[in-house]
Amino acid sequence: MGEAFSSSTEDFGDPEGSSPNAFKVIHLSGGLRCSVQLDDQRLDIWPLASNQSLHIKLKNTLQFVSILKSCGLDVIGIEEGILLPQRQFTALWQVSPHIVGEIDPKRMPASFWAGVKAAAREAKNIELDSISSSIAFSLTAMQRHLLALSREYNRELHVALERGAKRGSRFASVETYDLWLAVHAFLLAAGSARDYLSQALVAFVFNNEVAKAGKKPPDSMAGLLKHGKKLSYLDRHPIGRLLIEVTDEADAEAWLANLSAYRNIITHQAPITHFSQSNLLELVHTGALGQHDVLQVALLLPKEPRSSNEAPLVDAPTMMKYYNEKMMDLALEIGKLMPYPAMITELTEADIVRIERLD
Repeated sequence: MGEAFSSSTEDFGDPEGSSPNAFKVIHLSGGLRCSVQLDDQRLDIWPLASNQSLHIKLKNTLQFVSILKSCGLDVIGIEEGILLPQRQFTALWQVSPHIVGEIDPKRMPASFWAGVKAAAREAKNIELDSISSSIAFSLTAMQRHLLALSREYNRELHVALERGAKRGSRFASVETYDLWLAVHAFLLAAGSARDYLSQALVAFVFNNEVAKAGKKPPDSMAGLLKHGKKLSYLDRHPIGRLLIEVTDEADAEAWLANLSAYRNIITHQAPITHFSQSNLLELVHTGALGQHDVLQVALLLPKEPRSSNEAPLVDAPTMMKYYNEKMMDLALEIGKLMPYPAMITELTEADIVRIERLD
């Protein structure tokens, strides 16, 4: 039985934030959105099966988490920005688990690697400058493609609800192709991040071992693994042992092996649609908030693309968020091994000269 709470509904419309020009929206799985109004302890969630937004009075802020779990909703990320006359400008997109508390650039991998780039440039280390720039770009690209995927889910959910689609319906719209492209682009960016990180390891962690081999240094993760295993230097370093573990072909749940399989298939064999029996999305029922059904858009992909058996299916944004989190954690671990600490410029109130309102 669901948790008891008081609520009200209204025809769909994104709830306004504290400022008429600012917004802060939590992206949920399945294309849903929510916001937490701390001043009056209220959770707003939209759109529901009736294409309405639901306003829930919270007993405390922790109830927010239990309500989402009760209807199978995951947090994908938090989007903050400004509403301009002709467009919506996103100033900040944070992907969980790096979304709680004060923003710390040193815990945000793309910002961290941008700081490594700044340190390398100051030290006139051209190689690290170039590699860290590529890493920062690819990590940012992963997160932006995840944002694009979440936006496409939200648009498809609106389309389905406006058509009056029922639970279990399979459908596609004119723009469903953009959703597939967002998944494809995320996987390509993730593959680039993987290989750029391997280049950082070759140049600044395993450089002595690679130099002793007297051959061309590997420039991809696959090349590093082959080279490192052959010369037995990976298992002598913690980061090398971690790479061996997460790329273990014998382990069906090895995340980097699965991510690499997806990336290699869509690059060399078939598009991402190959993993779907049809190019249709599904509208699934995952719970209820009071009398209001929660419907989500679902694009189910195999959790283990390397498995010859019928693998469990996972919704695309949840899977991409998982890969994103794992890649970000790996990027931070490798970043700590670089020869210079990250130089991250932080803006303080003392740096602000003037604030003017935009009309």
